[in-house]
Amino acid sequence: MDGAIGAAQAGATGAAVATAGTTAAGTLAVGGLANTALSVALSSFAASVVSQAVVTGQVDLKSDLLNGVVAGLTAGLTNGITFDSGTDSLGFNVDAPVAGVTAPSLASLSGVQNVGSALVPQAGAVAGSLPETVLAVGADATIQAGLQTAIEGGSFLSNLKTDGVNDVAADIAYGIGQANTNGDFGTGTAGEIAYAAAHGLLGCAASAAEGTGCAGGAIGGAVSAATANTIATAVTGGQGIIDPSQLAAITAATMLLGGAAAGLAGANPLAGATAAENETLNNTCAAGHNCGTLTSAVEDTGRALVNTPLAIVEGGVNLFTGAVPGGSDYVPFLQGLMLPYDDPDFGGLVSIVGTAGLGSVLSSATSETTTLYRAVGPAELTDIQNTGILQNLGSAEGKYFTTSSSAASSYAQQAVNAFGDPAYTTITTQIPSSVLNGIAPVTVDGGIPAYVVPNELLPGLKPSVSGSMALPGTK
Repeated sequence: MDGAIGAAQAGATGAAVATAGTTAAGTLAVGGLANTALSVALSSFAASVVSQAVVTGQVDLKSDLLNGVVAGLTAGLTNGITFDSGTDSLGFNVDAPVAGVTAPSLASLSGVQNVGSALVPQAGAVAGSLPETVLAVGADATIQAGLQTAIEGGSFLSNLKTDGVNDVAADIAYGIGQANTNGDFGTGTAGEIAYAAAHGLLGCAASAAEGTGCAGGAIGGAVSAATANTIATAVTGGQGIIDPSQLAAITAATMLLGGAAAGLAGANPLAGATAAENETLNNTCAAGHNCGTLTSAVEDTGRALVNTPLAIVEGGVNLFTGAVPGGSDYVPFLQGLMLPYDDPDFGGLVSIVGTAGLGSVLSSATSETTTLYRAVGPAELTDIQNTGILQNLGSAEGKYFTTSSSAASSYAQQAVNAFGDPAYTTITTQIPSSVLNGIAPVTVDGGIPAYVVPNELLPGLKPSVSGSMALPGTK
């Protein structure tokens, strides 16, 4: 609750959630600073839309636009500010950098393109020494957190923590990719398993550090490591990435798959999407890595668009009899209508991606939900009645909810007695249980159990106004 008594003096607290997205970091050295900022801002806007769609099934354009603004400003500053180690001086360069001629920017020194609250940074080779890299990473995260707090609100320290974790995770993911390129994971199935496991462990650690749980990040990182190259092959027609829109499409696909896989497993889908994005940007499709080489990928993708719905219908009918694909009692009655793939492994994978995405959309309407309660004052009640949505009118990074009507009533009674507040009204909303499981519970105001739902998730929650308020201590 925005006015939770224990947090009224210090401001609202809670785990910051950074949404996922893509960036055209591979092209940042080509144009001037204005081109860089604009490219990143547009990519961030698109990334924010994808992230909200994956997690909530809805889109908040105002939030997406703010993410784009933060991203563009962040990219402009971190790519414009330079440091000359020879003279220990800072500068600012609006033109495209020239290696060995112009001083390196903060972005090149840190090895990450840190591009705003909506985006996982993209890593690359660093341009300075280890101490310079550490300091540059800290400076990048501080700039990003400062802009995010000033424009989007929330806690600076929470934003700084999340941005710092994302920067470090990006550098580590890039290192895993380089190790794989060097053959450090070995070859064959064992090497592929070790490689995917490394990204799974990174996703777990980063997600846990951000407060969204280990499982979702581990699933998303591993899923992207196993599928991103194949998805890239479909998007580029086997010719490799030649423009930022292709990278954005590839990352959006892995985000959808990673988020869907995490959600279907009961883990946090946002953590899965974020980890998948980090792996795609900083390993599979990092600068210098080849994303896909199969020339028949476009044709197989088209065939998958035909085969996927047929497979869903066929599998659904068999499921009623308890038969599963590959089983002796499974009847492939639509097999004759399906188109043959040039590469069965690739075509099958595209079909799985499509099925998982469709399953994610369908499950969002039928998945288990939890009812949350919140006591709201007259101003917030009026805003809900006028807009029909939940939104933060101040600078808090989320809204407090509790799990029973009596707990919400207890908060209201304490606020009225302590501060003379006007009468409160109880509202309720439904949140997917898998999403709530990724939010750490807190205790406020003398033992009231609560969850801080981040601003990014509020557009997906539909509020209902209760006609009465329960007495404290009752159900």
